[in-house]
Amino acid sequence: MADTGSSARQFPAPGSAVPGAPPPLKRVLTPADGVRVAIPREPASLASVPDATTTVGGTRFTAAAALLGVAVGLELAGVLSRAFAASRARKMLT
Repeated sequence: MADTGSSARQFPAPGSAVPGAPPPLKRVLTPADGVRVAIPREPASLASVPDATTTVGGTRFTAAAALLGVAVGLELAGVLSRAFAASRARKMLT
């Protein structure tokens, strides 16, 4: 990643009072422009960080429950399609 200090000296900010600066922008800068959304001023304390074991465990159980639901749904769809296919086959034979 380029050094932001040297790039700031080479290219003045749009709309700044520095001679040779480009005109002000007509839109707000976004992260796609290379501008950070939020720059933390001081490091976060460890007290504000959630306990990783409870967060990860809950996420794992949620993902496992979702995958179990998908598996049960697919099994039900297979059973029902076989049952309906068998009943349709019997109706066609008669």
